[in-house]
Amino acid sequence: MNDTAPHTQEKRQPHLHLATPVAHLFAPGKLHWNNATLLFRPAHGNVIRLAVPPLHLVLLYGPVQVTSAAATALLRRGVHLAWLSRTGGSCLGRLVPPRDPALRLRQAQHLIQTQPHALLQVAQKLVAHKIASQIDALRHFQRHGTPQLGPKLAKLAALKKRARQVKNLDSLRGLEGLATTTWYSTWAQRLKPPWQFQRRRRRPPPDPVNALLSLGYTWLTQRAAAMAQAHGLEVDLGTLHAPRPGRPSLACDLVEPLRVPLVDRWVSSLCNRQVVLPEHFQNTPPHGVRLLPKKLPQVIVAWDRHAQENQLPEKLAELIRTYCRWLKQAAQALQPPEQKTQQET
Repeated sequence: MNDTAPHTQEKRQPHLHLATPVAHLFAPGKLHWNNATLLFRPAHGNVIRLAVPPLHLVLLYGPVQVTSAAATALLRRGVHLAWLSRTGGSCLGRLVPPRDPALRLRQAQHLIQTQPHALLQVAQKLVAHKIASQIDALRHFQRHGTPQLGPKLAKLAALKKRARQVKNLDSLRGLEGLATTTWYSTWAQRLKPPWQFQRRRRRPPPDPVNALLSLGYTWLTQRAAAMAQAHGLEVDLGTLHAPRPGRPSLACDLVEPLRVPLVDRWVSSLCNRQVVLPEHFQNTPPHGVRLLPKKLPQVIVAWDRHAQENQLPEKLAELIRTYCRWLKQAAQALQPPEQKTQQET
């Protein structure tokens, strides 16, 4: 089945070719199927030709139009679609084939919840990725004017190694906390006067820097939850973060390796470039320090721009694919040998 409406504009424009397992398509635009070809026609710019395969997930941000021919063709080929808000902060729904390709991932999530050793395996890899991001940032600081970071880099490297060797989740969480404290002590030195940061405190945030960190982490967690739901995962089932009513524990897991590059460095940039100033905050007991309402729209725009420039949707999708691979490995290790053989064949 083809879309019958002619697209004369497409014929005048060269097509951009995209081969990827996850496609990110942003409104305004239209996804259609013509002559066995999947095409995305944005309101502005070149038409994008998407290769099928390797495509398995199409993420639609905002009111992207999808023709019935395109939806039918994708479902027949096992590709599912997910609609997200324009910014990616919420997942509105999914369209999947009768055999949902994410079913086994959800089964793996539930299976490892009953096995502490399997949970630990996944959480260890997550913490190692987080500490690696802190090490990368310190090396960046070292190259750009912050000397004498050798001892802290050595400490983080040692914590990363120990994280792979611990025997339980409580010990792992303790090491993760030590690494985070080490990171913040150096990150705070990058803030220019009048900004000050002593330590991370969330509830309530006692100062403007903690308030900005909380905002950024909240927005990142919202996007991580939406992306996980778009991939068909159980957003309430985490590994490093235990399931808790009302908490998207999987999203809390996913933000850990992204806190430093996507939030912490954004906050220091806002402060050092004086996009925000200390007088833009107010103390609101018992809720702590908060950004003034009149300043919030500007900070939201800055966050959205930062997320786009740093390819947040793509980085989240790549991290989720990695996390899913860890889930599968942990779940397969729990299966009896005969069942593993059946799956491989």
